Amino acid sequence: MAAQQRAVDRESKRARREALLDAAERLFDADPTTAPSVSEVARAAGLAKGTVYLYFASKERLMLAVHERQVEAFFGALAGVVDRESPPRIEDVPERALSWLADHPLFIALAAHCHRARGRSGHAANDDGARLRSAGFAAIAADRLARSDGMHDAASALALLWQSLALLVGLAQLGRPQDIASGMRTLWCGFGARAAGGELRPASPAPGHGAQAGDNAW
Repeated sequence: MAAQQRAVDRESKRARREALLDAAERLFDADPTTAPSVSEVARAAGLAKGTVYLYFASKERLMLAVHERQVEAFFGALAGVVDRESPPRIEDVPERALSWLADHPLFIALAAHCHRARGRSGHAANDDGARLRSAGFAAIAADRLARSDGMHDAASALALLWQSLALLVGLAQLGRPQDIASGMRTLWCGFGARAAGGELRPASPAPGHGAQAGDNAW
């Protein structure tokens, strides 16, 4: 491999990091049964193996970063219901989620992989930084979803977003991906029905419930 010029400015570093994430994602998509090695990712990205370690401490941290990027896209897709011309409804959220998942089948396999890696490592392949960044993605999406008809407030939306992610990971871990569609619809539409019937107060679910779901998802 020809000698590479080290990325020094912020934009070059960002582009190189994204290239590594893209390469890891392509390789995992080709074989979701196992995460690619650092050497494989470097080769697919056209970079030296040592370059990977400038951005990621290990293979699992690299895969976690790929997952983190997909979590941001997932939350953004759910919040995208408010961008339609017709007034957004809470019932539209699970349908948007299922449509996005159909277009991104790797998401569930990667989420399950990262969750298993967390259990094997003990100290977790997920670090606090990744969890905090994903919490930020969820909060932004929740603020947008709060405008949906039937959604009381951003706190309720935030709890539902985390529960959605935990539901996907949980069903994937149990080997029940066929139940994801009904589970998502039950979660969101059930909330909307209870809200419409006046059974819910304009507040979030039990304190810490959304955060706990988020921990389970990671």
